[in-house]
Amino acid sequence: MKTRILLAVLFCAVSMIQAGHDFSYDFNYDINTDLDINTYTVTDSYQIASQDFVFEPSLMRKTAGTAILCFEIIGAPILQKYIFWHRPPSSYKAFKFDETEPYLMDKSLHFIGGAVMTELNYHLLKESFGFEDPVLAAGAASLAFWTVMECLDGVSSVGFSVRDQIGNGLGVLYGIFRLKYPEFPIYIRAGVDDMKRTTEWAQSGFSLKKYGTDYYSMTKTELIYMFDNNLYAGAALSKGVGKNNHDNRFGISFGYDLINGIEKNGNSFLYKVLGLGQRYASVSISVTYWNR
Repeated sequence: MKTRILLAVLFCAVSMIQAGHDFSYDFNYDINTDLDINTYTVTDSYQIASQDFVFEPSLMRKTAGTAILCFEIIGAPILQKYIFWHRPPSSYKAFKFDETEPYLMDKSLHFIGGAVMTELNYHLLKESFGFEDPVLAAGAASLAFWTVMECLDGVSSVGFSVRDQIGNGLGVLYGIFRLKYPEFPIYIRAGVDDMKRTTEWAQSGFSLKKYGTDYYSMTKTELIYMFDNNLYAGAALSKGVGKNNHDNRFGISFGYDLINGIEKNGNSFLYKVLGLGQRYASVSISVTYWNR
């Protein structure tokens, strides 16, 4: 739950930074052969010369990027301690290891969280600080972020989960792989499996007292192959239905991806945001056959 809230906040912030970047290259210029200009720099104010392209982020974009990094380093851990565990950041318990949510569904969401954070940090470092290709730096920052968050679990009532951390680390590696090979047709994504029960849970104010960890059974993760016509097929994973059901569910999913069909038809900022969402969120017309 906390993972998805934090990622949503960071995704929105990085998306706003990317928006400015996407509209900053829209210019025309005439070539004058009498001029001997060898280099140029492009900033948000459109300073132009001739051959070598260097993107220099504006002060506003650098400031916004710094603010987001501060939220990652300071704000998110404080939110986790104060809001999710209802204790101020200065209070802590003895560090402990525990596996309170052993479901594979939970581990798969940690995997997706590691991958998403890696892509978000990549765009943040590139658009706000002018890094040319910060793939490894983004991966390192993401792994550090989730390690700190997991350590904070270790001093809470939840405990440090080794399996969660393994999921985080593997997700970071997958995020790096996707940045290197963006056209790779195999995706690992999260989606809603039971819209009716999810709506009821939302209407209850996302009550954990009433539903416990059964919200995992309302969602699913998919390992799918995306065909060129936006149809896909693959395996699905979820938790067994019921508050006291701790079994894993496995299934097969088939569907048509709605976002992938839209995202391929344009190059604007909106399409790029949709593309990032499509890689990790399932918004589709689909059917899943479960083994139980």
